[in-house]
Amino acid sequence: MELKGLVKDDLEQKGWVVREGILYGGDWLLYKNDQQGHTHAPFIVKVYTELPTYKEILASIRVATQVKKSLLISFMENGTLEYYSIARVFN
Repeated sequence: MELKGLVKDDLEQKGWVVREGILYGGDWLLYKNDQQGHTHAPFIVKVYTELPTYKEILASIRVATQVKKSLLISFMENGTLEYYSIARVFN
């Protein structure tokens, strides 16, 4: 299974509802289990095959900020899925 699929399965096992995120510049959108259809997704998930560069993170956070979402970066490190959240601090 490709990394995007592994991330999707892992997030679903953690209780998130995962939907396609291409319209918002990401790989996935995350909804809390009881939120889907009632509110906007709080997270855009961007999956990287390796640790992203500063420029990749900057480009992704710019898009996430424009659509008022937090960015969740996911990548594989030493055989473990890692997640880092980057959120907007000021409105």
